[in-house]
Amino acid sequence: MRSVSGFFNRRFEDVHGHVENETAIVNARLDEVVSTTRELQERVTTDLEVLSELTLSLERLVGRLEERLAALELAGDGHERDTRA
Repeated sequence: MRSVSGFFNRRFEDVHGHVENETAIVNARLDEVVSTTRELQERVTTDLEVLSELTLSLERLVGRLEERLAALELAGDGHERDTRA
């Protein structure tokens, strides 16, 4: 006949083994999550850099367009004055 302490020792060993197994699974999953998060952070950083460059390019383009429109407006104003005279 088994002793009571032997019964409980075996149960605690089973529980301990189960907890260790689950801990290993959780740690593996956590490592995957951390890796995925780092990859996503790198992708977001890259996308932000590209968007920043595009924004600067568009700002320069808008500035040049404004200058050209202003020049055309001045040229048009002078041309209208010549035709009225």
